[in-house]
Amino acid sequence: MSTTVERTTATAESEVSLEVVDARSALLDPITGQPYLVLPIDIPAKHPDGEMVTYHHVRYYRRDEHLGRGASPAKPDKTDLHVIAGLSVRLAGGQYMKRSLHEIVHDRFPRGPRLPVDRAQKFQTAVTTVVGIVPREVIDVSKPEGHEIVHVTSDDFEKVADCQYVGLEHFRSASTAAWAQRTMGYFFLRHASKQDLEQIDPSQLDQFVHTRNREQKVMLATAILGGCLEMAVDPFRTKLDELRRKGYAQPGRSDVLSELRAIIPASSFELVMPKLETEIHDTFRKMQRRAVGH
Repeated sequence: MSTTVERTTATAESEVSLEVVDARSALLDPITGQPYLVLPIDIPAKHPDGEMVTYHHVRYYRRDEHLGRGASPAKPDKTDLHVIAGLSVRLAGGQYMKRSLHEIVHDRFPRGPRLPVDRAQKFQTAVTTVVGIVPREVIDVSKPEGHEIVHVTSDDFEKVADCQYVGLEHFRSASTAAWAQRTMGYFFLRHASKQDLEQIDPSQLDQFVHTRNREQKVMLATAILGGCLEMAVDPFRTKLDELRRKGYAQPGRSDVLSELRAIIPASSFELVMPKLETEIHDTFRKMQRRAVGH
């Protein structure tokens, strides 16, 4: 697939050297905060797991402490939340490309883009990536040396940002894809459960804690965590909506909450339930202490 680009930015030789301290920030689009996609987009008509094509995680290096140090836990609820948060950032998005191009990218940018550090930053980063926010500019590494930041024309943006090539790693086994969604879903909901639960209907919280009906407990957890997820997204939801309106979202993508609901599997809600119950008990104790203090 050939792609037309408008070259609007100077070559790497006139940019900040990748050897300076802030080189990792140079790989991030200042408007979206997302890593630039990579040109040339030239995917052969062959299964991506074949010899010629591989999946490039847009945030790397794999064993970086802020990406979970290469962990692949079978049970996210039994794994440190810091590790799951970092792993979710890595799993949230990537780009299919030729193996030869993949090698060039890692050779020229060995440390990858600057990574989020704390849990809130990782949540925002993973959510922004997984809901399809992408830059309108890309890195062209087709020259033997250096690189250029180039603007993709509107006509070709749909090709460059096509969900077939950019997004979750969807051509691997069904079990691997399900594991990735369960892991990210657990992190999104676990982070959400740490929001201000006093903003949730107290009768709903009370019912969740005291019911012994498993089906009702799952239903209540889904409703409570859904409200918590909205609270967790609220600080940057307006920004994401604005980016979508301005054309910085992949074609066919919906609003952030709809995208998250489609990605998070039901099993993630059940995994978070024990932690949610602990958070609710902590909230009730805090409210009781405050009431006694008055």
